[in-house]
Amino acid sequence: MNSYLRTGIAFLVASVHALAPRLCAAQDNEEHGTDSTLTYTSPQKPRYLRFALEELAILGGGVAQYWSNRDSNARDWQFKYDWASLRDRIEGKAYAFDTNGFDTNFLFHPTSGTLYYLTARSNHLGPFESLAVAFSASFLWEFFGEFQEKPSVNDIIVTPVAGMAWGETTSQLGAFFLRACPSTANEIAGSTLAPYTALNDALDGSTRVHSDCVDGNGSAHRFRLSLSAGEAWSEGVAPYPLATIALQTEVIHVSGFGRPGKGWGTFADGNVSRLGVHVGAASAGGLSITDFALLTQTVVAGLHYRDNYLRAGRLQRRDVLFGFMIGAEYTRHRYQPAGAADRIFLLDLPALTTRYYGQSQGLAWELTMDVGGSFGGADSFAQARALATGQSLSSLTSVAQAEGYNHVVGIMMSPRARLTLGPTELGMDFRSDRLIAWRALDRTGNTSGTSVSEFRRRTSFWVSSGAPSFARVLLGLNWTQRAGSVGDVRTSRNELALSIGLELAP
Repeated sequence: MNSYLRTGIAFLVASVHALAPRLCAAQDNEEHGTDSTLTYTSPQKPRYLRFALEELAILGGGVAQYWSNRDSNARDWQFKYDWASLRDRIEGKAYAFDTNGFDTNFLFHPTSGTLYYLTARSNHLGPFESLAVAFSASFLWEFFGEFQEKPSVNDIIVTPVAGMAWGETTSQLGAFFLRACPSTANEIAGSTLAPYTALNDALDGSTRVHSDCVDGNGSAHRFRLSLSAGEAWSEGVAPYPLATIALQTEVIHVSGFGRPGKGWGTFADGNVSRLGVHVGAASAGGLSITDFALLTQTVVAGLHYRDNYLRAGRLQRRDVLFGFMIGAEYTRHRYQPAGAADRIFLLDLPALTTRYYGQSQGLAWELTMDVGGSFGGADSFAQARALATGQSLSSLTSVAQAEGYNHVVGIMMSPRARLTLGPTELGMDFRSDRLIAWRALDRTGNTSGTSVSEFRRRTSFWVSSGAPSFARVLLGLNWTQRAGSVGDVRTSRNELALSIGLELAP
């Protein structure tokens, strides 16, 4: 494990050095104060014809792929190309939740939604306009592209909304580098994260405005790249060593944010975004991936209040953000290294967020509260035990019978806190999800049966200390609680992990 850790640390240092944004004084950002994701030297209008052609090309590629897998897709064909089938669609009789595989519904379809969304967004449409385009493209695909199948209700929701959550977050992260000093490293990073934007800007020959300071004019960012090693304790399993690598980013591009001044403002261009990627590997009779998590969040529109001033040359800060948030989270977690993965995908929709940033006398803090509804899919945690105790398979939803998971709806709550004093940072990140299986519009038409519920609670605590803008020693504690029920049968699990490692904060 030590060799893995040394190799990982070298990789982290090289990555941070290569991708850290290069600042310059080429242009004065005060002259171009704006909340727009990107600003250009000349006004850019939406390219409606181009985005329509690009959307058609994406849909055309989907049609070609669909018919190339005709034998596999034909198993779901229930309709013919006739008036009766069209009428069922128009009258709403043909709609249902599908029984596709988990990754088909919650990885591949969100990827399609991201393409739909980014095509519109990169042609200078706003976030809500781009979401409408993604919804339209998804609906057209379900209504006409898969005409012989029942239109999938979950796809019509998940594809565009997840596309917005993934697409807007990566676009904002890419724009962060594209706004920075024009350098090879920034251009590569920005073009990789926002490829459609970079391509369409190149086709238009448009010139972007670059700031003199990447944190000027109200923009702020936090990048964290960490590698750690430790031990995990999971109920019923002997303790085992594990290693994790994690990336966290946050970009805030709101006029006046963190700068002296007082007053209210609004934003509506996806100005606040957050990305998290976490991969864990365990060494227990061989190396295996035990954890993968991808989180994206974008505060699409909201309010900003600031009351910031200088006292004795030091900033006294109060920044508050309140807004409408779209989030998407995909996780696969093994509670024992050789066991099956527990899969969960959730959209935070509708969701609201409140974020409070303060600074006084060398002490800085952040307090965040996200609350809202959840929609997505989750493995039935108690299903295996319920079937072993005599539960009838026919009483479950059709997707649970076929794939072992359910389409779910519920509520989530996620408070977070971060406290910084000199070179030391303390933090807490908590999330709780309560979910129930969605039985309406079951593909078999059976809307009655055994009730199914899912519960997950995750808590993380950390302390890091070291150079404020580069390397820190990181101590972490993670506690996960997972439970599920099928009828009267309930099962639960707790897991605790402790780790120590290195965190890079460019």
